[in-house]
Amino acid sequence: MLVVVVSRLLLTDLLGKRVRIKRNLRLHNYEYEGELASYNLASSHPCRYFHLVNTEEFVHGQLAGFLGEVVVSLDLVFCIRAATDA
Repeated sequence: MLVVVVSRLLLTDLLGKRVRIKRNLRLHNYEYEGELASYNLASSHPCRYFHLVNTEEFVHGQLAGFLGEVVVSLDLVFCIRAATDA
């Protein structure tokens, strides 16, 4: 059984800042970078998610395109971290 541990303090600190989310897909390396607008991690809620705005998609480390507003299901998230400027 996979247990997801997400610190609400970390997420509260990241609200309004640029974050990078790596998706949990075995064959593909997808990442999204955007401003964390909101999140819902309530275990009683059927849809737990991260809401990003001004989002860019990266595939295998290369910019694939600009997506704008994105909602990512928590089930698809491998990790979330603050974005670093390259």
